[in-house]
Amino acid sequence: MRQLAGSPFLASIMALMLVFVLPTVAGAFSANSQACSSLVIQTDTDNYAVGDPVKITVTFAPLLSGCVEPMIAHDYAIQIQVLNASNQTVYSSTNVTAGALTIYETWTPTTTGDYLIKASSWFRLLGNDFMIRQLESSTTIHVHDPVQSTMPMLELEVIGLVGILAITFGIVFVMHVRKKTSSRRTT
Repeated sequence: MRQLAGSPFLASIMALMLVFVLPTVAGAFSANSQACSSLVIQTDTDNYAVGDPVKITVTFAPLLSGCVEPMIAHDYAIQIQVLNASNQTVYSSTNVTAGALTIYETWTPTTTGDYLIKASSWFRLLGNDFMIRQLESSTTIHVHDPVQSTMPMLELEVIGLVGILAITFGIVFVMHVRKKTSSRRTT
């Protein structure tokens, strides 16, 4: 029996328990199978111009009412990632908490396109790098070029101004012609 305690066999059994058993007990659970944690990500709007700050809010609740959690020394890592259309990370941050947390961050886009903003929560054993992803939430935003978006309005304004000038000129011309015609008739 003594030989089993220090054997590779016991180490393998312990490793398998960490991989297969811990994930099932690491998260919170409820008696009626309801969700026990919450992770919500929001932005102040869905459309931005290049250079406009994107206000990101992440709200994390690790244990909702009616749920229980195993008494294991742990905390949570909340990660925020902004991914461009090529699925490359253009911004990321990590916050650590032992309980509920609301994160307010600002990211400023420098190029146009669609971006996926993701938040994920990770159950993390204290004093260990071992983490289990718990929840994930995401939202999509669109970033446009402010010059391109104002050009159609500018073009419409110029067309409108030219139209008003043309109508005004036409009215003045017609009135001038009528005045000349009526003055010839009276003489």
